[in-house]
Amino acid sequence: MKKKGITGAPQDKIVNAITSFALYGFPESHAASFALLSYASAISEMSLTSAAFTAALLNHQPMGFYHPRPL
Repeated sequence: MKKKGITGAPQDKIVNAITSFALYGFPESHAASFALLSYASAISEMSLTSAAFTAALLNHQPMGFYHPRPL
């Protein structure tokens, strides 16, 4: 910002706004994404047979922190 001539109070205000949003926006976006994935998974599970749902789920691994086969 210094190269663009933004210093002092305006610079502090911009940094504060970015920091404030980062504390809120990052968890909020993850929560919204998880809600959408949960909804889509529930709809898929209801509309597909159990075998088809399980096969689709396993074909999209790795899908997070959990391995499809218990170790």
